[in-house]
Amino acid sequence: MNLNFWKGKRVLVAPAHGELASWILLLLEKLQADVILVGQSLNEFSFFDLINGGSRGRLTLGDFKDSLFWKINANVPLDFIFFIPDLESGFGNNLGVYLSEQTQIQTNILELFRLSSATGLVWLSSDRVYQKSGDILVESSPINPEGPTAAARLSGEVLLRAYQNEFFKSEKYNKHNKAASILRTSSGMGPSLKPNSLLGECASKLTSVESIEVRKPQSVRPWIHFLDQAHAVLLAAENLVSRGPKASSVFNIGSDEYETVKEVICEFAAFWERGTVQLVEDKGVKGALSLHRRLSSELAQKELSWKIKIDLSEALRSTANWYQAYLRGEDSNQHVDNILDLFLSRR
Repeated sequence: MNLNFWKGKRVLVAPAHGELASWILLLLEKLQADVILVGQSLNEFSFFDLINGGSRGRLTLGDFKDSLFWKINANVPLDFIFFIPDLESGFGNNLGVYLSEQTQIQTNILELFRLSSATGLVWLSSDRVYQKSGDILVESSPINPEGPTAAARLSGEVLLRAYQNEFFKSEKYNKHNKAASILRTSSGMGPSLKPNSLLGECASKLTSVESIEVRKPQSVRPWIHFLDQAHAVLLAAENLVSRGPKASSVFNIGSDEYETVKEVICEFAAFWERGTVQLVEDKGVKGALSLHRRLSSELAQKELSWKIKIDLSEALRSTANWYQAYLRGEDSNQHVDNILDLFLSRR
């Protein structure tokens, strides 16, 4: 990553309140970028609020489904747009409304890109768009989205491709000067205040010396820190500037470190004074063994020069340190700064 590239760059990040978006903001702030955050009013206190995200960039609140809201933002001078939807968001009780709203939000983002001065768009998608398989998945592997949320992510990819074919054709790049990349990744890990956060729940239980109920302790999944994902987003954007439409590709962003949920919880617990944890398997969940998708990131490593900088052990240790500080009422943001400084010092 070119540390000087981002100074003064105008980057719009939307939605702004998720963990990954928060780490992108923190990274861009360190690199002296001018960050515009677009978010919605949320009821729950989040990691974004804890790091005072609204004061680290220019925060605008509005309705993502309102096309007029996005047309107003189209007049803001921009270099890049990062679309970072929450990969863990649910669809509630009304699937039809959820899918309709997601399509409207995605269309508004694309219209913003089309009408604004932004030349690069990085679009986050999910590993769950792939057909579930025991094989290592490359970008050309079969598509078969798992559930409505993954279907929404895939429909966003299709919409983006449609816009590229209609408005951002590679042969006319010198005229429109716009290019976009899609990143498919798994759920990230790290500090989180979400009620359903695995490590967050573990931290709470470890502090109160309670047993931890685990739905699928033998579930094998990839583990990647939010900051490594944020790094990939910035590298993809840099690549769009240096290579233009040749960089308009799909990239897998995944970790090679696959461990069971049980193994990770036990490793996480080792960083606490208690040192051990009592796991209680949720007997109501059938089929304890679950294999998550395994992504090959060779294309991203080759074309973006992306690689994992925070291995699983370090990710667990730093996350445990953060939770301990937070739960003791200390300044957990100092731990965030330390992680960022160490990350940026590595090549």
